[in-house]
Amino acid sequence: LDIRSRGEYNGTANPYSYIFTKGRIDGAVWADSGGDDAMHMPAYLNPDGTIKPREELRALWSRLQVCPDPSAGPCAVYCGTGWRSALGTLVGLDLGYEMRNF
Repeated sequence: LDIRSRGEYNGTANPYSYIFTKGRIDGAVWADSGGDDAMHMPAYLNPDGTIKPREELRALWSRLQVCPDPSAGPCAVYCGTGWRSALGTLVGLDLGYEMRNF
């Protein structure tokens, strides 16, 4: 589960000077941070920094087909530094998924 910006996911953006590869891990599903860069996650966070309501996030994950089969085992989340994947992991746990943060 790739929770980075679309540009990072597509390989057209790389905001980290110390990460030399671009694009995504083969088979990764994009979880749409909603941001254009590595510092913002408007799809998950309200303007005041609080996490969006559970049902809104459940609808987002359903639309994106994020972890569509919870019985298939843990859903692994990654980003560039870990803060976005940590948020995605917390959201997934709150939605009832078994999660792993990478």
